[in-house]
Amino acid sequence: MEIALGISAPVVFAAMFCVRLGRSVTPVIKNLLARKQKLIEQLSVTEDADERDKIGRQLRQINTALVFLRKTEPKSEE
Repeated sequence: MEIALGISAPVVFAAMFCVRLGRSVTPVIKNLLARKQKLIEQLSVTEDADERDKIGRQLRQINTALVFLRKTEPKSEE
């Protein structure tokens, strides 16, 4: 299931759950960044056009999710 803007439902629900419980979404963001890094590495060695398109879609979804999650992350007090 995907929600508007290509954000996968599990990512959104995980973020909403964290926010409702007052927990940080930082672990979710770290996980997405790790997945993004692996996809970028995979993209650099993949020559198949269909596979590159699939990786590109996944990267766009992760980037969209990261933007959403960063907006939900509470600002740290200085």
